[in-house]
Amino acid sequence: MAQVGGASKPAAGPATTEKASEGKPDIGPALERWAMEASARLLKANTTGNLDEFQKIAEEAEQGSEHAPTPRTQAILLVTAAMARTALFHLGQDKKGNGTRAFHEFKEAFGLAPGRKEAATGWGQTVLALGHQGFFTRKFLGLLGVSVSKDDAREVIDALGAFPDDALSQLLRGRLAAWCKDTQAAAAAAAAVKALLAKGGDAAVQVDKMEKWLAGLEKQAADSGAKK
Repeated sequence: MAQVGGASKPAAGPATTEKASEGKPDIGPALERWAMEASARLLKANTTGNLDEFQKIAEEAEQGSEHAPTPRTQAILLVTAAMARTALFHLGQDKKGNGTRAFHEFKEAFGLAPGRKEAATGWGQTVLALGHQGFFTRKFLGLLGVSVSKDDAREVIDALGAFPDDALSQLLRGRLAAWCKDTQAAAAAAAAVKALLAKGGDAAVQVDKMEKWLAGLEKQAADSGAKK
C-alpha cells in the first residue's frame, strides 16, 4: 500500500547486491531507494495488470532482501516483494505459491521492523483478511502454515497506534480492535479517523479511499471463504 514516486532504474536489484558483496556503506540506502522506485512500478503495473513486471519486482526484492545490511532495509524489501506476490495472487497466478510467500514475507517484515508503517499496515491487512475467513478455510490454510490469531492482531493494533495521521493505519486499527473486542483501541482509532475527517482536504480523501479499499478486502476475503 505504500504510495511513492520516482522513475525505475534497470536491474536495480542485482546492481545493489553486487555492492553488498563489496561491503560498500551505501548498500542500505541504495536498496531502500530501489524499493521506493519498485513501489512506483507496482502502482503502474496495477493499472495494466503486467504479470511480468510483478514477477520481476518480487524476485528482485527477494534477492535484495538476502543482502540487506539492516532489519529495517530487509523489512522494506520484504514488503515490496509481498505486495508484488499479492498482486500475482489476486490475478490468479499460482495462488497457493504466491499467497503463501506473500503471507510469510509480510509476517517476517513486521517481525523485523514493527515500527515501520509499511510493515505494520501490510501485515495488518493480511491479519484482517485471514481473520474474515471461515473456519474450514482457516483450517485448510493452517496446513500450509498460513494462520493468524488474535494475538497477532493485538500486536498490530499496538504498532498501528504510532501512526495517528495515517488513514489506513487507523482504519485497520479499528477493524482489528473490533475483532479482538478491544474497546479502548477501537475508540482511539475512531477518534483518530474522526480527526482526519475534520481536517478535510487530502486527509478526508484518504479516509474515504482507504475505507473503500478495506471494505473491498473484507468482501473479497468473505467471498473466498464462502466458496470453500
